[in-house]
Amino acid sequence: LSSPQASGIHLGFSCGWWRHQESTWSYTPANFLRALRSQPVKVTSIETQRSIPVWVALALIYRPIKAPWNYSFLNQMLAKRSMRSQAAAAGCDAVITTADETFYAGVPTFAYQDMNFEVARQYSDVIDRRLLATQPTSDSHLRKIAERQSEQYLGLSGVLSMSHWFRD
Repeated sequence: LSSPQASGIHLGFSCGWWRHQESTWSYTPANFLRALRSQPVKVTSIETQRSIPVWVALALIYRPIKAPWNYSFLNQMLAKRSMRSQAAAAGCDAVITTADETFYAGVPTFAYQDMNFEVARQYSDVIDRRLLATQPTSDSHLRKIAERQSEQYLGLSGVLSMSHWFRD
């Protein structure tokens, strides 16, 4: 077997982990990170989740407007700043992001996704909103975050699709 640094590539892997890290997004990021670490590349975990005090503060700020705090502009700005600073400090050549983190990390950045907010917005009129893979929010807020994410995609080097239906 070759050493992890054999290829000379240094990847950052960004995820806003849940409190039980392993089960985040149905174990997909944890399994993907394990698979990356089995390859001949150096992999640095870039963790962008909020600390519990910040999580509580954001939840309280956004509670009156009934918008999920984790989709807020403020939380996204904090996560983006954290991702960029950690990628730079680690000297990553590229970053792979998962879930809702679709911002440019300062180096070539690829989002690994099975869903996005525009798809959720389009399906919100077709199926029961509770079946969507987003937290409950209003139509106008879902439209705003879909537009923000579409703008973020422009800064990415690519979007890696987990599934055929999302790719198509």
